[in-house]
Amino acid sequence: MIILIMAIFAILAFLANMMLENRIIRITTTAVMFVGLIISVIGIIANMHDHYGMKQVTTTEKSKYIRQVALIKALEYYFIKELVPTVKKMFIFTNILLRLRKTM
Repeated sequence: MIILIMAIFAILAFLANMMLENRIIRITTTAVMFVGLIISVIGIIANMHDHYGMKQVTTTEKSKYIRQVALIKALEYYFIKELVPTVKKMFIFTNILLRLRKTM
């Protein structure tokens, strides 16, 4: 909106400078339009600096990854402490059975 107002002031200042024949009216109108142009530029700068129309929102939320990491750690614990020794025992047992079968 401010950019539109700035463009309007710039166009009106140009038209006032080119179209009006009376020197006093032309200078006064052009000066007023340039003042409006300068005010709109100041408005743009102020809006960029202070973010008018926007409010600052601070939110805190818990991460959903905490549960996933806890699940991964539990699975790692189960795999290392429970499953690996069982697999080793099964592997040793099947090797023993295969050796026994070959000897029979």
